[in-house]
Amino acid sequence: MKLQLKRVRYQLLPALIFVISLSVTAYLWKSYAGTTHGTGEVNSVTVRISAPRDGKLAEGSPYPRLYDHVDKGQPIGRIEAGPKSADLTAPVSGMVTAIKHQPGEFVKGGQEIMTLTQDGGAYIVSYIRPGSAIVPKKDMKVAVRGQDHHTWAQSRVQEVGTRVVPIPAHQLTNAKNPEWGIPVRIELPEAGALPLRPGEIVLLNFRNTEEK
Repeated sequence: MKLQLKRVRYQLLPALIFVISLSVTAYLWKSYAGTTHGTGEVNSVTVRISAPRDGKLAEGSPYPRLYDHVDKGQPIGRIEAGPKSADLTAPVSGMVTAIKHQPGEFVKGGQEIMTLTQDGGAYIVSYIRPGSAIVPKKDMKVAVRGQDHHTWAQSRVQEVGTRVVPIPAHQLTNAKNPEWGIPVRIELPEAGALPLRPGEIVLLNFRNTEEK
């Protein structure tokens, strides 16, 4: 009898452990996710610095280089236009991501001089393929996770597009195969909960609004 019990134990125990593990995994997955995962991109605010009037970009004045970081209110140039000369200051803190003109060049009023990309992201944009199990709605709950992090932060859908648009190539599994989707704007989680960088691709888990 002891030998039979021992044999049954060795035969059933591995199968029993497997079934229990599978059941627990399925339960945790259902309670945690329950929906299809997607991806999104952290978008940032770009500010175009334009010449306030016709004039010459002063030489010798503070003028940032490409990819320099500037602080809000920092002098970034000067337009020489006789008695109507004007100083240029950074309206936001961020990085110089484009320079259109250099000191010594003449510019016209309204002409773009440089572009600043504000520190931190502003929102997340995702694209839902037609026929997907996800039906995005405003205020739908979304769990967000950065690829460099192991924790999820809660967020929500801010707006849902009204038409299908081409999905950017860098968000496609295969850039050679164009795809279309409905754009969805998602609120950026608080930086303390999940620090994300502009341009970062994040993982998303859409949830029904009635889920708690």
